[in-house]
Amino acid sequence: FFFQAEDGIRDAQESRGLGDVYKRQLLGHSAGVRAIAFAQTTDGNEMLVSSGDDKILAFWNITDLSQIQLIYQVQAHSMAVLGLLPIPFSNLVVSTSRDRSVKFWGLRDFEEKLPQIKAHKNAVTCTAVTRSGKIFFTGGQDRCVMVYDLKHLEGNQPCKIGSCSLRQTFENAHEDCVSDIV
Repeated sequence: FFFQAEDGIRDAQESRGLGDVYKRQLLGHSAGVRAIAFAQTTDGNEMLVSSGDDKILAFWNITDLSQIQLIYQVQAHSMAVLGLLPIPFSNLVVSTSRDRSVKFWGLRDFEEKLPQIKAHKNAVTCTAVTRSGKIFFTGGQDRCVMVYDLKHLEGNQPCKIGSCSLRQTFENAHEDCVSDIV
């Protein structure tokens, strides 16, 4: 994938009057990239997380844009990873997949943190979260939108999510696949 940076190969065609745009290719996937998310740990470390058709989550160090490095890769799902979403104040990123699952990954140790959720009847295509990080939503090819509560441990302190539970399901919420939730 390509992004704007202060170094790299200048591309006048891509700038479209928006200033200089530079291209840098980051190699970390063996198939198409489906999602990219900016994530920040509670101690301020910044990273990109990418996912794709190769079933992989890739974690990238972006502290220095001139030296972007692949930190870690994990086979996250049994089918393509379609969506990513960092959960605020939690050091977690959520991944959604064609395999119907939703998984929670640690931004520090890159391990799966909570039991996976398999509530959708078809691919889970998208996810969104409230600003507080306490409620999140998933949408899928089954035309459903699902609402979940994230239970925090230790008196509701951030960074300590203990469980996730389904709060409500809106079945047949759309005539077709739910492709994005904002």
